[in-house]
Amino acid sequence: MNRNGIEAERKRKKVVVVTMSTGAGSSYISDLKEVIPEDKVEYMLYTPETFPKEGYVANANVYLVSSNAIRYTTGMPHELPLGVQMVETRVAFRSRDLECISLIPEGTECLLVNTTEPLALECIVDFYSHSIFNVRLTPYWPGSREYPQMATAITAGDPALVPSYIESVYDLGFRHLSPGTVSEVLLALDMEFLMEEHAFQCYTDAFPPQQSHGEKLLKRSIQYKTITNYLMGSSDYGIIGINDEHHVFCINQNAVDLLELGDTVHTGRHYQELLPFLSLEDYADDLKNNIPVQQIIQYGDTALTVSLRVITDQGRNRGLIVRLQRFADAENRLQDARMKLLQKGHTAKYTFEDIAGSSPAIIETCRMARKMAATNSAILITGESGTGKELLASAIHNASSRSKHPYIAINCAAMPENLLESELFGYEEGAFTGARKNGKAGLFEHAHMGTIFLDEIEDMSPSLQVKLLRVLQEKEIMRVGGTKIINVDVRIIAATNINIETMVRNGQIRKDLYYRLNTMQLELPPLRSRREDIPLLVKRFRIQEGHRFRLSDAVMDRFMKHHWDGNIRELKNCLEFFQCLDKETIQPEDLPRQFLHPFFAAYAPDSDFPLAEDFASHAGAKDESNPFTEEETFVLKALYDAYCENRLVGRRTICDMAREQNIMLTEQEIRKLLKILETRELVKVGSGRAGSRLTPKAIELMQKGTI
Repeated sequence: MNRNGIEAERKRKKVVVVTMSTGAGSSYISDLKEVIPEDKVEYMLYTPETFPKEGYVANANVYLVSSNAIRYTTGMPHELPLGVQMVETRVAFRSRDLECISLIPEGTECLLVNTTEPLALECIVDFYSHSIFNVRLTPYWPGSREYPQMATAITAGDPALVPSYIESVYDLGFRHLSPGTVSEVLLALDMEFLMEEHAFQCYTDAFPPQQSHGEKLLKRSIQYKTITNYLMGSSDYGIIGINDEHHVFCINQNAVDLLELGDTVHTGRHYQELLPFLSLEDYADDLKNNIPVQQIIQYGDTALTVSLRVITDQGRNRGLIVRLQRFADAENRLQDARMKLLQKGHTAKYTFEDIAGSSPAIIETCRMARKMAATNSAILITGESGTGKELLASAIHNASSRSKHPYIAINCAAMPENLLESELFGYEEGAFTGARKNGKAGLFEHAHMGTIFLDEIEDMSPSLQVKLLRVLQEKEIMRVGGTKIINVDVRIIAATNINIETMVRNGQIRKDLYYRLNTMQLELPPLRSRREDIPLLVKRFRIQEGHRFRLSDAVMDRFMKHHWDGNIRELKNCLEFFQCLDKETIQPEDLPRQFLHPFFAAYAPDSDFPLAEDFASHAGAKDESNPFTEEETFVLKALYDAYCENRLVGRRTICDMAREQNIMLTEQEIRKLLKILETRELVKVGSGRAGSRLTPKAIELMQKGTI
């Protein structure tokens, strides 16, 4: 036999027929072959003579058993495998058999011969139920008394049992399997689809119409089972049905595959034969109260999510459904649902190929970043504003094993503390006024298995820092107003554009959080430290944005000498400004104001940060008695006025005050001024919306009139 033949043989279903006689059993097998193609099923026949004396009969998908074989054969029921699918044999006469009896002369007395008294009586009842009253029937079986006066006998396949004095014998042959019995066999073999075939219809039509009345309910129940099987087969889960006696009554292929059960018969077996890791006694209270149960169980090398749900009918426990799924599959399905639910495009846009530059500084930074991307550790990116920290974070995510999962970026300074907390951690229904019904999942939940990028981490409040530390240490969160711990697997990339070590020393950043975040640190170099990349960046931005102008050599020279306080962002904005001029060639006089303003001109090309003395040499508004520039003086006076009024001011407020006095300062410029003054111990810069304030040293100088 070739390989295909062996495979086909392996897939054949098995039917064991158990009857009182070989003739009856062979007849039943012939009946089944009229409906079921012979290449689909293998048949085995057992009679009292051939039934095994020791051990069980062969394993099969279904056992077709005669009630008389069970009734009259010692030990036979106990020899069948435990929990097998057993169909009781029900037989009936076909229409042509009954027509033969109707031709016997009216009033003829006949013996009805069969192997046992019950079978003989059963045949008589069968005739009368089909209105066969033209003959008078007397039951006869081996051992019964004889009736010499009778000359006619009717038998159903047992002519050898007819007494020798009988002159006329009508042998109708063995009764045939009823359409209902054949339907039950098809159902047990999962071949109910054959009931729609022509062969089954022909088989059913051979019986009297009365015989099919009782089959309608059976056929309807089979249709329901067909639908159930379809639903189980189309489910992504493994499904096992357990009845109230703890035996399996249904199982789908997914469950067979998950549990690696093979091709043997599974229905009818005790549930622990299939689920040895499951003990229903452990969940008796929950199941009794109809409470769904879900557990994660290790089965071999696979973690399975096992769910139990009770089946009830009119308040009575009829069994339960077990749902199986690989834990990893459940996590992936949940993550897909999260992604579809978000519908916000939380994906990383950039890769390392989007980071332009050939300078040693940027090449080394990217080399280290690629190595860090291969880990799951937290990363802290430092660097001045505009150096491309979010671009680098996006590239790290795309180069990591989390690249197929969400990437969510959020600026911690962009929203108030309470809003930031609810966005990050989510909230439960009723947590605060205006909270959404049913609550809301936070960004940490949405970023599960992915990456979350927290920019300007220094603006996070101390209370939020504690919650963030828990995410880093325990991989778990709790929603605002909630009590339930939610496990999350999120990689955190944080970023800051200030000296975070100084903030740790000042107590603005928790030391334990700093060391957790600072597991791996990357520093993005400012543009002035990688000036050789400026021509390359200019070329890339012009191509990306479709700019048509060209830079004169003089402008490019100014570009190479400019301090680029706003770094790459400032460079890109500058090119967009040139595009608005609608000129073919950009000349030095077209440069924006920051190239001419003394505040920016004060920076030396190779210095990282200006000293107050540098400002003094460039700011025209400085007098000899005041060692501060006009801009520094304005900021100090604004903070002193706030001190006198017992209030705090932030960068935006100072910016608005400057505009009222016709002093052109942007928030970015004020940020730099505050940093300079902080290095001179004159200002204490607050975190986030806390504002900035003068130090006692600065207050003393202001009160003395030195400033």
